Amino acid sequence: MKVINPYNFIPLPEGKPDRRPPIPHDRFMGYAGEFEITLNSISPMIVCSGREQGIPLRGKREGKEYYFIPGTTLKGMIRNIYEILEGGCLRLTQVSNLKTPHEREYGGCERNNFLCPACRVFGMLSKGEVYRGKVNPGDLIGPLAGPIRGETKIEVTVGRPKAEHAAFYQKEKNLRGRKGYYHQEQPVQGTLQTKNIYPLPAGTIFQGTISFKNLTPREVTLLYYSLVLEEGLAHKMGFGKAAGLGSVTVQVTSMKLADLGKRQNFSINWLSALPPESQAILEDLKKRTDPTYQAFKSIYSIQGIQEKRYGYPSYKWFKDNPQMSLEEFNDGFSTTSEY
Repeated sequence: MKVINPYNFIPLPEGKPDRRPPIPHDRFMGYAGEFEITLNSISPMIVCSGREQGIPLRGKREGKEYYFIPGTTLKGMIRNIYEILEGGCLRLTQVSNLKTPHEREYGGCERNNFLCPACRVFGMLSKGEVYRGKVNPGDLIGPLAGPIRGETKIEVTVGRPKAEHAAFYQKEKNLRGRKGYYHQEQPVQGTLQTKNIYPLPAGTIFQGTISFKNLTPREVTLLYYSLVLEEGLAHKMGFGKAAGLGSVTVQVTSMKLADLGKRQNFSINWLSALPPESQAILEDLKKRTDPTYQAFKSIYSIQGIQEKRYGYPSYKWFKDNPQMSLEEFNDGFSTTSEY
């Protein structure tokens, strides 16, 4: 069975980000409300801190200690999907890595009155310029925390992304796009540069709430999609994505929305369903055939993963094959590589 690299890339859309002024926070426009969500891990997963990297985060609630996922981690996960779908800026990519005019168009937003679709929803911070986002995820609360069990230990390979290996990170001297990790049936055990971690098992449940305000019908619809995705797709979250950890699904268990433009005498009519326009927006999204959307669906798919094996090339392989492309590696040149 050939070996596939654990990550691939989602190409940038053609053109440039749709930058425009955001809705000011002192206005009441569009939709406000909240989604109550349930997150279910479908592989071992771990969200940890920098100080205790390897042990799941835990915290006290009403005198008891629970595992939890910070709202900031959840926000980053759903923002990543939103950026892919709406052509958001490459806010975490160094400017020096953006070589072509097309890539530089996707550089991180720098002015708080001229923002890409993702920054208008989730916020931005750049060189003193700030725009507070309109989406506020709370912490997700999981099961009661227990003692660490030795049998849950997994060795995962650690190391920084090697973006200097241009044959994998570039195509015809252009940036390949946004990096994403495939879902894997079994966690890949490490060999060199390993770290012991103690992930929570598949089937671990977390629950919480995401509140929002001043979202347009399209924004609230794509926020919903960025949470639940569609059948056959799943998110990646936390530490060890490349090793097959962190595959999760999200379900919106209930929602309440209000059209702030239709308030009467400060009375709000709460709804329990998406706006009427949402169905057409979702149907159009799922009909997309462009390379960005198709690559997104391929990387985030959980279908057929039992038939695939993933692994990184060894350091020796990179030295011996400096010009071999990511496509050539994935097409079968890797069957004799060391991992």
